[in-house]
Amino acid sequence: MKQTGHRSTGDMISTVVFAGMALILGSEAASGTGPVWRDALLGLTALASLLGALRFPLAALTARLRGDEDT
Repeated sequence: MKQTGHRSTGDMISTVVFAGMALILGSEAASGTGPVWRDALLGLTALASLLGALRFPLAALTARLRGDEDT
C-alpha cells in the first residue's frame, strides 16, 4: 500500500527527537563512566532511538527489497 505525506511537522519533530536522543544516549554509553550493565542498557536504547529516527528510510528500503511497486 502506498503511503504519502511522511514529512509532516510531527514526523520531522519526532525524527529529530529520536536522533538527538540516540546521540545523547550513545555518547553517555560510550563514556563508560557507569556500571557495565548501565552502559549496555544505554547503548541498547541509543540503538533503538537511532532505528526510530531511521524508520522511514528503513521502511522504504524494506519495501524496495520486497519488490513493492507502489511505495
